[in-house]
Amino acid sequence: MLKVPNPRYLNGHEFEKEFFGIESNFSQAILADMRKLNLDVWESVEGARKSQVKQKWDPERGSTDLSRLMFFHVRECLSNRQKPDLRLYSSLGMISDFFYGIDGFFSVSSNPDLVVTFDLTLDHSESKRRCAQANLLIYPEDFYDYPRLTALSNWVAGYLEAGLADRNIVSKVGPL
Repeated sequence: MLKVPNPRYLNGHEFEKEFFGIESNFSQAILADMRKLNLDVWESVEGARKSQVKQKWDPERGSTDLSRLMFFHVRECLSNRQKPDLRLYSSLGMISDFFYGIDGFFSVSSNPDLVVTFDLTLDHSESKRRCAQANLLIYPEDFYDYPRLTALSNWVAGYLEAGLADRNIVSKVGPL
């Protein structure tokens, strides 16, 4: 049985830790080193993709109950042909997390350039929605409400399917 999130997170970091099973700890020294790299958002996403083993993250199914719940919902919304290709990547603690607010992203192995980025957050403010650089904002309550989780999963799967059907669709950062 899958565990739903604790409704009383003190902050977004607790939600991220429950979803990914890892913490994002940024020291000032690490942040200074990250700034020197001067990576754009797509370079930072690619760097996160390459760091999954180091993070002890399994992109083929997720590594926690909460990430698997989201992964399997999205996978169920994909066509049978694409289901085995779905990947869920963590970018927690990486450049894409700190500088671009992207905690993770979905992709398919048959077209790894097509991604749907997300930010796990507790912040419902208009400014958060307006300034978000991730494609989706995911809230803890999205996991309590089956219709919301289904709609979110359908959206992710629909975007990935559309991109696979039409190679002219290019991923972009920001709300779609």
